[in-house]
Amino acid sequence: MVEAIWGGQSLVYLAAGVQTIGFLIRDQLLLRALILVGTILYIVYYYIAPELPLWDAILCAVLMGVANAYTMIRLTLDRRTTCFNEEDLAVYRALPQVTPGAFRRLIAVAERVSVSTPQEITREGEMPEYLYYLIEGTFTLEKRGETRHLSGPSFLGEIAYMLDKPASATVVLDSGARYIRWRVPTLKKLTARQMLPENVLEFAFNRDLAVKVIEAR
Repeated sequence: MVEAIWGGQSLVYLAAGVQTIGFLIRDQLLLRALILVGTILYIVYYYIAPELPLWDAILCAVLMGVANAYTMIRLTLDRRTTCFNEEDLAVYRALPQVTPGAFRRLIAVAERVSVSTPQEITREGEMPEYLYYLIEGTFTLEKRGETRHLSGPSFLGEIAYMLDKPASATVVLDSGARYIRWRVPTLKKLTARQMLPENVLEFAFNRDLAVKVIEAR
């Protein structure tokens, strides 16, 4: 009897130890894996330690374990990039700090456009309706009477998006350009719901602006 009790106590100590180690780990997937292992050990304890299995406790632990396993599957899928096509990967590379899962949500609300004739997408002094990412092609940027010819890949309309102010330049895409765009209100809803970290976009915008400054010199 003593040995049985001690064996049960060992399971409790082991389960608590495994879960404690899990709480010290920052990686969400590994943390949840250790929590799941601890939950399984608790289930075994609830079954073998008492004279009669603690079915209520077992049921609750199973439900928590299933919920944890479900989230682990979602985290695993969120980290996969294998389902992205070549065009998606081109955009994904411009957002290096976005997780694959967040990027899927971002790409799901985007529109893809190919330009057959020159197209003006922003006008200086007017609020843009969209945020653009030029995947391929060239464009003309006119600001305060000065004109520059630049090429993609590049974000366009990002300053107006970040500052919530009218566009600082007029941008005209040349024929043959390909871009993806997001409605500004839709994109802001994603960040407001924390489905897309706003600082990730700001990091990408700042890096893109630095490249434009270098190219413009």
